[in-house]
Amino acid sequence: MLPRNLVLSNSINHLLKKSFCNAGRLFFVILQTRSSRLDIYFNFTLDMRTYYTVFITLIMVLPLKIMMSQKLENKNQTSSEKWLHATFPNQVVYQVFTRSFADGNGDGKGDLNGIRKKLPYLKDLGIGAIWLTPIFESPTYHKYDITNYYAIDPECGTLAELKQLVEEAHKVNIKIILDFVANHTSSEHEWFKESAKGNAAYKNYYYWSSDRTLWNKEPEHWHWLDDHAKGSEKYYGYFWRGMPDLNYDNNIVRSQIIESAIYWIKECNIDGYRLDAASHIYPYAERNKNYEWWKQFSTTLRKVKPDFYIVGEMWGGDTLIAPYLKAGLNAGFNFDCWFNIKASLKEEKDLMTTKLLEAYKNYDRHNPMFSDALILSNHDNPRIMDEVEGNIDKAKQAAAILFTLPYTPYLYYGDELGMYGPKPDEHIREPFLWQTNDEANSTWEPNYHNKTTARLSEQIADTNSIYHVYKNLIHLRNSDEVLANGMLTLSLIHKDGFLMYGREIGNKKYLIIHNLKNLESGIDLSLLSTKNGIEKIISLNHISRLQAYQLFIPAFGSVMVAYEMP
Repeated sequence: MLPRNLVLSNSINHLLKKSFCNAGRLFFVILQTRSSRLDIYFNFTLDMRTYYTVFITLIMVLPLKIMMSQKLENKNQTSSEKWLHATFPNQVVYQVFTRSFADGNGDGKGDLNGIRKKLPYLKDLGIGAIWLTPIFESPTYHKYDITNYYAIDPECGTLAELKQLVEEAHKVNIKIILDFVANHTSSEHEWFKESAKGNAAYKNYYYWSSDRTLWNKEPEHWHWLDDHAKGSEKYYGYFWRGMPDLNYDNNIVRSQIIESAIYWIKECNIDGYRLDAASHIYPYAERNKNYEWWKQFSTTLRKVKPDFYIVGEMWGGDTLIAPYLKAGLNAGFNFDCWFNIKASLKEEKDLMTTKLLEAYKNYDRHNPMFSDALILSNHDNPRIMDEVEGNIDKAKQAAAILFTLPYTPYLYYGDELGMYGPKPDEHIREPFLWQTNDEANSTWEPNYHNKTTARLSEQIADTNSIYHVYKNLIHLRNSDEVLANGMLTLSLIHKDGFLMYGREIGNKKYLIIHNLKNLESGIDLSLLSTKNGIEKIISLNHISRLQAYQLFIPAFGSVMVAYEMP
């Protein structure tokens, strides 16, 4: 389905110019269809006779244009998505915190069946892939401490249900990415239990040491097995005593982890892994061992499935991420870009574009086939609504930034509803807000911070809701070749208080403009009005207006200008 927010341009512009003859000059036309309302803005000087000519032309042309757009929209809904320009990984990935998204069996906790039943919702939203937080056996609610790499936690479902989810997702061209936790296991994993007993076959699966010098260097990461009977040894667990780190100098550990990763590809035909704590396998001083391990991992998995997608969690800038791309990862989560988007919104100036372009140059030097993974929120960090202090217009603008950048945007479940979620982590992971009587509502955690957030059913009925902004942006991105696949460039125009950058493929060029201030402000577009000039202007969240070559963008408004340069 084509996005409702706009679409016009040279066709009407050309016809109007022909009608004007020499009586006046039309500078530009913006056509926007929003729900059933039609908004037209134009600026020219005409005598009464020419007004009549223009009026007749509009009567003749606009209904035809609207009718053609409607036919195209209906055709697209039944044409197996032939209109899509975005293909994975340049599609939107939807992150599901499994326990919170959709309850499929009535126990109050989200599960695989719940996700499967909500595939129509995700498909309608425009999602190309789903990233599921861990679903393997684990003693905790978040399941980032695994006790069995070959078993699905009963809370999440069964092997048969995962297979059914993957099969049905693939039928509607949605890929499935699983969260794979390779850095550590649970302290309740059988490997660790045997290692703690001193079993020689498993002792070397983890890091044990009696060296007090090592303990003192990282006292928060070395743990007694029993704090009451301390003994002579400690084990290493970087994140928590319940998550002991695996020893990847042990080749048996490497083989075990790779075999378990291959199992889910062969057994369920999954499409990718998100690697938790990918940069923590070895300490930073031994980072070359990290690269060597992930190269072994990715190379082996792609012998099983050549197009298998791997994205890593590496907290750091492009200099930290780039070597992992060379080692075989498709992408690393770009937390620097996330920080810079937030800083740009807060400080009302562009603190993102130059740094992002520099990062992409570095990535390209390491792997010309690199991708990127961009976020506004995730399960570990406050939601974007909290980051913008509840300003719904800023939250809509953040979405406009995310979906007009290249590569892979990741959407954290519920952000499309404007859900809140500050620290601690449980509050970032509150249940998705289906309609009140929907059996899919998860109840494991109260919605402390979303008691007044409008539910999905309410937002679908409200065309001005943040849900519709997200959906329209995703559909626009999916259907537009330049947004889906174009490269990022610097803006030809600069102005204080704005974030601006370009997207382009060949001679197709877009200027993306975000007014970061809480007041309307104008941008002079005369520089773009060269030989072929401006083709169309699309308002991404709030309707802008044009007077001569001055484009007036409302507070926190975002606009896309398509143009050609000779």
